[in-house]
Amino acid sequence: MSELTAPADVVELSKKIETVIVFDGGVSSADDSQYLANLPEGATPAIVKAIQEYDSKYVSAAALAFGNRSIAEMKKDKQLKETQFSSNIGKDTIAGVFRREYDEPLGSPKDGEERKFEKSYGQLNMSYKKHGSAGSRGSLKKVRTDLNNEARKYLGV
Repeated sequence: MSELTAPADVVELSKKIETVIVFDGGVSSADDSQYLANLPEGATPAIVKAIQEYDSKYVSAAALAFGNRSIAEMKKDKQLKETQFSSNIGKDTIAGVFRREYDEPLGSPKDGEERKFEKSYGQLNMSYKKHGSAGSRGSLKKVRTDLNNEARKYLGV
């Protein structure tokens, strides 16, 4: 690989992660062994698991709170068709959209049949974005640049 712009600690960790990546055709996966083996000092797998469980509970609670508030706002404003939500969880972000009504598909159509829908109310979609995993910023931006340069060198025509 040519000269890298990614931080040295990211490059070092990437080499460890490479050892557990398995390919099946064009699909790859990795177990969590390197994630757990290389936690920051003072962090343990038990602490990580507890935080992840709390984050999951917090996202569900925030979704319930957002949905309840959205229903209350929509009851007051009959023209309000959709509400949006965003909140930080430390450096991470949760976001949501609540729709007054939507068409819910009724099963899978049989060959030659049209898909049938039923009007439903109160559709909630939530997302959780891990800091550094979206967009082009920080070390991820440098990793993308490094990979683009490497791919150009070996995969370009």
